[in-house]
Formats: sequence, C-alpha cells, structure tokens
Amino acid sequence: MCAPFERVLLAVETCCASESISRPEAWLSRLQAATAVVAAASGRESPFGHLLWPKLRRKIIKLHTTSDARRPPQLDVVKLLHFLRSKHGRFCVPAEWVAAGVAATLPGRRAEWIALELDDAVVVLADPRVGHAHQRMPIVTLAERIVHEYGGELSGSDPLPPILAGVSWRVVLHVSRSKADKVKRAGFDKLLFHHADAPWSPAYLLLCHVVARVRAAPFARRALVMQQQGSGVPLFAGHGFALQEQPLEPNALTAKFAAVSRAATQVECTPRAFRPAAAAFLLSVGLDIDSVCAMGGWHDDTSLRRHYARLGQISRARQLALAGVLSIDQL
Repeated sequence: MCAPFERVLLAVETCCASESISRPEAWLSRLQAATAVVAAASGRESPFGHLLWPKLRRKIIKLHTTSDARRPPQLDVVKLLHFLRSKHGRFCVPAEWVAAGVAATLPGRRAEWIALELDDAVVVLADPRVGHAHQRMPIVTLAERIVHEYGGELSGSDPLPPILAGVSWRVVLHVSRSKADKVKRAGFDKLLFHHADAPWSPAYLLLCHVVARVRAAPFARRALVMQQQGSGVPLFAGHGFALQEQPLEPNALTAKFAAVSRAATQVECTPRAFRPAAAAFLLSVGLDIDSVCAMGGWHDDTSLRRHYARLGQISRARQLALAGVLSIDQL
C-alpha cells in the first residue's frame, strides 16, 4: 500500500470517528468526487483510485454506520384526492394544488411539472364505435370550446359539459425535458384518466383549471394562445388564472405541495415524496409495473420493486383476509 493512500485512509478514519458520522456513505462519496476533481485539475492521480479502495470503503461504511436510514414522510394519496375534491366543489383551486393532484396520481419530478406547457397536454375523447378514431385535441382548444359553449365557470360540483357527458376521456401529458430523458430525448407520456361514470378525477381538476385560465384571459391573449395551441405557456401558471407565461417557482411549488399535503393528511410532503407515493398508488390500484415505469420515466423496474411497491396500501378486503375475517376464496 502506497504512503499517500495510507495517509488518506487514516484521515478518512479520523474524520469518521471524530465527527461522529453515523451514516458515512454519502460523505465518502462527496469526498471521493471532490478529490477526483482536484486530482484532474492538478494532473495527479486521485488517491481513491487505488485498487484496495472499494473494499476498504465498504469496511469503513460497515464499521461507522450506526443508525438506520431516515424514512421520508409518506403521502396518503387517497386522503389528498378527497381533500382536493372537497375544495374543488366550492371554488377553482390554485395552480399549485392542481399540480399536487396530478403529481399524486402520476409519478414525476418537480422539474417536469414546472417545464410542462399547455401544448404538452392533449385530451383524448374515447369513441367505442368500430371504424371511428378517438377524438384528440389540445387541452387549451377544448377549454376554449367549453368556455364558448358552456359559458359558466366549472367546478367540481358542476355537471360535466355536454361534450364530456357520458364519455370516458384521458389527458396525455407529453414530457420531453426530463432528467431521465436527456440522452435519447425521445419523451414519454403520462396519462390521466376520467371514466364516464366518475363524478370527479384529477384529469377533470386539470381541465377545470385550464378552463378558468382561458376565461380569465383577455380576448387578444386568448386568440394568440389558440393560434399557437398553448406553445410557450406553462401548464401550471405561476400568477393567478390568466394565461401567463411565468412558470411556477421551484421553491414555491415545494412549499405549496407541503402545505396541501399538511392540510389533507397532517403530514408535510415535498415533491420528492409525491413521486414514490404516486407510483405506489398506481401499483395498488392494479396498474402493471411496466406501465408505471413508462409513465414515471424509469429505465427498469428494479427501484420500483425494491423501494416503491412496499409503500402501496393493502385493500380493505385483503386486510380482512389477513385478519382471518374472510377466506382467500371470498376475495
């Protein structure tokens, strides 16, 4: 073993012992990365490039890891959706709350919600007739049509507009500027569904939000947005209900997500907690894991199976079966 490597190893051991680092893995990774940058700038070899370092690193971590990993707060998606539905029945909820409702049912990163624009959202109206294609239109076009034909302001307690009554439809959110898609830049779709028999859904919440913004915008601005089909206009506006071009601020979005989760569940959850909660929610309602991977932007299902699948809630029928109240044949 070379002398420089021995000195570095002694320094690492001393720091771990003196600073009482209970979980040194992250600290070691940052130290190794910083040392690599300094070594590259000075033209010297990093001492952590030694062949014995990976094995010694594992031993240091095992020796000095004395506490369990902190578990982030878990979001109760069902409670949050009930809360948003109750608020939506009285007034048009703010953009951050709409984003929270979407993020609670679609796994995504904070940057993805901020980067979404109006032209990234397309509404697909299902047509069950054979030989007829599903009707597709930008969400801003449908919102303008609803404002023109319906006239009133939509809320969760209002009946659906005639164009949507008795029809199952979905909102397709196309994400093309994601952290998980910087290399191939192929983009991927996230789907919000609204069933014909459902009185409310996050998809309907999003549509009502866009309708409210279209109604609040001046006529000249509406004409320009309709001409461009919402290009350049953020899906979740940062100021009021007009068709503004200012996206939500990241810190403001984090604070609002924490506020709405606290109001709904008494637990503060940041956007980082919304992503695994949404994935677990989709798995708990029966969506296959491949579809969850596709909508969340995961390359494979390893992390889903290892971390997120265990967060899903067990249905009431299965809870009764586990408690011995029902037999498995009765499920």
